Amino acid sequence: MIFFCPHCWSEIQEETEICPFCGTHISKESEKSFKDKLISALNHPEPKTRMRAVNILGKLRDRKAAPALTERLEKEKDAFVLSEIILALGMMNDDSLINELSNFNSKDYPIVVRNAAKKVITLQSEKGKSYEAR
Repeated sequence: MIFFCPHCWSEIQEETEICPFCGTHISKESEKSFKDKLISALNHPEPKTRMRAVNILGKLRDRKAAPALTERLEKEKDAFVLSEIILALGMMNDDSLINELSNFNSKDYPIVVRNAAKKVITLQSEKGKSYEAR
């Protein structure tokens, strides 16, 4: 089994107490809140782990995670994780993100990313119309 430092995500031995790469006390990382652990997992080296963290953060709809998700938008190379980040940000109903997400609707991105951006933009515009009708 492979073990990672929960702070810098370097590969470590199971019994490691202090990460030899970043100096983090591994036992203290367990004291973090669930949401903070999820935000930290956005930088995990395995795309599936990043994908799970993004998905859960989106379902929690905690806007405190939006800056970390937005930062991850710039770094993410995996198209499926990138599309999941876009959808998660869309679930947070933050109108200020629409301009940023519209950039991912261009032909420079894979179809899965463009579809996610298009879905969020469409849902946000429909939400705005339903508010205007009231």
